[in-house]
Amino acid sequence: MTLTTRISNWGVRIVALWSLALAFLAFAYILHLTSAVGLSSNELGDQLQVWTILAMNILFCLGFLGCSYGLWFRRNWGRLGFLWVIGIWSGFNLIAVLDPGVLFTTSQNYSTTTLALNGLRFAATLLIPLWYLNRPQIKSIFVIPQPSEL
Repeated sequence: MTLTTRISNWGVRIVALWSLALAFLAFAYILHLTSAVGLSSNELGDQLQVWTILAMNILFCLGFLGCSYGLWFRRNWGRLGFLWVIGIWSGFNLIAVLDPGVLFTTSQNYSTTTLALNGLRFAATLLIPLWYLNRPQIKSIFVIPQPSEL
């Protein structure tokens, strides 16, 4: 095993741990939302909005957990799944930050600096894995199952 392959393996493991951290972040938000679900109105908005955000976070949590497993064991489906999940997650977050009233009603009013920093953060969250996991040397270390293994 060459040094480049070992470094690539560690890079994929770091992305897998990042996926696991995002799953825990979504789970923490689920715990926060479950305390508000039973109320008829609260600071988070109407109940349909709270239930929708709760369902989205459950899906993101499960998606990031599954992708973390696939990335850790270097399965190609984990790489592809992570790219899809992080793309959708970043897209929702970019829209919610840059234009807060489009997806859900909110009373938050961000300053221009906060908008720029949050937009940059979510854009980097999307672009870094797209760049890294699509590099030819990284794609080559992922196991593609043979027809006999399916």
